[in-house]
Amino acid sequence: MAGQQTGFVPRDYDVFAGLDVDKTNISVTFVDHEMAIKSMSLPNDAENLLGYVAKKFPDKRVAFAYEAGPTGYGLHDRITAAGYPCMVVAPCMVPTARGHHVKTNRLDSQKISESLRGGQLKSIHVPSPSYRDLRHLIQLRDTCVRQATSTKLRIKGLLLFEGIPFPQPAGAPVQWSKSIVASLKTLACGGGVRFKLDQLIAALEFSKKQVLATTKEIRRASVRWTKKSTGTSYF
Repeated sequence: MAGQQTGFVPRDYDVFAGLDVDKTNISVTFVDHEMAIKSMSLPNDAENLLGYVAKKFPDKRVAFAYEAGPTGYGLHDRITAAGYPCMVVAPCMVPTARGHHVKTNRLDSQKISESLRGGQLKSIHVPSPSYRDLRHLIQLRDTCVRQATSTKLRIKGLLLFEGIPFPQPAGAPVQWSKSIVASLKTLACGGGVRFKLDQLIAALEFSKKQVLATTKEIRRASVRWTKKSTGTSYF
């Protein structure tokens, strides 16, 4: 049921589950082709949701949908792994009834389930877990690079404020080589300035180690990703 499909056909399913997901709860509304069956709230745990569906709709073909958001794709992964199709839809693509300005989790889940039943939804592309791993690593590396750059500026700012020359020939481009960092560690300064400089140097070295380690992991993750598909689309 959750294999690759060219399009979502509502008549191929018996029950439509609209989910409104936040960090603690899943509000879900189940509808069939005739009416709403049940609205309820469950803890944000895919196993609870899937257990309820397996118990209440054991012989039914169930399709799921929820809006893309900060809760990501983990719920999608678990639902599809259990054999059910699941749409992740852009919030702007969920139809809104005219005059309905009150927004609650239950009403949102009902709106999604009814739109799914009516064939009004289209899933966004869901990146594969391996691609998402790679993206997390790239984001982490970018953060570490920014932290290293910020620390370098703070070191230069501290030396400038204290009138301490940067240990490099005047006019030469700033190079943060091992020898320069070693020179920073032996600069003649004391008290709070020395302590602050040492802490900044330690932070810089830590950030550089993070950049190196993350770069290596990105290379390994890139190999894993190229061996797998870049994502899934069931609709």
